[in-house]
Amino acid sequence: MTTQAVEYPLIPLGGGVLVAPPMARAFGLGRPESIAAARTASANGHLVFTSLRNPEGEMSGAPSVFGVGVRAVVVESAIVSQGVMRIFIEAVQRVRLQIFTLQREGFYRVSIEPWDDPPTRDAEVRSLYDRALRLFEDLRRRSGLPPVTTKLVLAGAPADHINGIQSLPWVVFSYLGQDSPPHWIPVAERQALLEAPSLPDRLRL
Repeated sequence: MTTQAVEYPLIPLGGGVLVAPPMARAFGLGRPESIAAARTASANGHLVFTSLRNPEGEMSGAPSVFGVGVRAVVVESAIVSQGVMRIFIEAVQRVRLQIFTLQREGFYRVSIEPWDDPPTRDAEVRSLYDRALRLFEDLRRRSGLPPVTTKLVLAGAPADHINGIQSLPWVVFSYLGQDSPPHWIPVAERQALLEAPSLPDRLRL
């Protein structure tokens, strides 16, 4: 007897937006297909997010998006105006996207394969965290970003627990983009971080 794969509603992210664990963030949804997908995931339900390969493109099937994304818990959702829905989600797991099934409402459901980071040695990731932070500080000085930027990075990615260490690449990117066009680091380069085999590899990148 075979077990049917669980499928989750998929929301493709345009504009160069990328979600990675352990991010928590809010989204405003305006596309009818995305709102329909989000409606199927009630509070504490799950959605899958992945980024469009062409940030300005449209979702027209599996080739339109990267094959690795995240499974996220819907913490809160609400209709805020006609044709606009606001959701707050927490990304909880990196996943490989497998079978895409188009729904009559226009969104896709997708089956997934969980892709967790392998176990790491605490001393190794802390050493790599410290090195990445030193390199960021050097870049901050050369770029003319204010000293408070490093304090904000430390607040957003504290080294005293593993979730903070996991957050470092994404927090750093958010501050490197200050005073620059949004998402000036190409989404394909950030996607390479998401697809890194392990946390140490991600910190090295």
